[in-house]
Amino acid sequence: NNKIKEIPDFTFVNYSQLLYLKIIHNDIEFLNRASFEGLNRLIELDLASNKLKRVNKHSFISMKSLQRLDLKYNYIENIESEGFLGLENLKNLVLGRNRLNSISNYSLIGMPNLEKIDLSLNLIDEIQEKNFVFNTKLIEIKLERNPLKIIKKNSFYGLTSFKVFQTIMNLNLEILDECA
Repeated sequence: NNKIKEIPDFTFVNYSQLLYLKIIHNDIEFLNRASFEGLNRLIELDLASNKLKRVNKHSFISMKSLQRLDLKYNYIENIESEGFLGLENLKNLVLGRNRLNSISNYSLIGMPNLEKIDLSLNLIDEIQEKNFVFNTKLIEIKLERNPLKIIKKNSFYGLTSFKVFQTIMNLNLEILDECA
């Protein structure tokens, strides 16, 4: 609750040993490409309850050690292509309680070790073909309380370890394409 509005480039350049960072309940609206430059060993980043509206291309490009990213309770409407590029060790991505209405195929690129993604309480109405094709280690997808209507054929193509798919309270589901 510090009313932080932005994270200037290179703010953390002298904090390379930092492992956990929480910047929650603030007014951050956007992230620059170099906002987190220098946090090479960071394992967990929590940006919940800010005012982020989008994930820009390469926002987390230098955070190769990050394993958990929490972006819940923001206003995220869009994830640009390659928005998560560089998060090679990320296992858990929390995007619940935002304003996402879709996930494009290339917005989830760059996270080859992703195991869990929480997309609950957004505005997602359709899962596209091969939405998670770059996330082959994905085990769990949470989509509760989205106005989900369509799950396209091959939406989960390539997910060999996939175990949990939660869609509780998605009462509008109309089309579940064959082989989804």
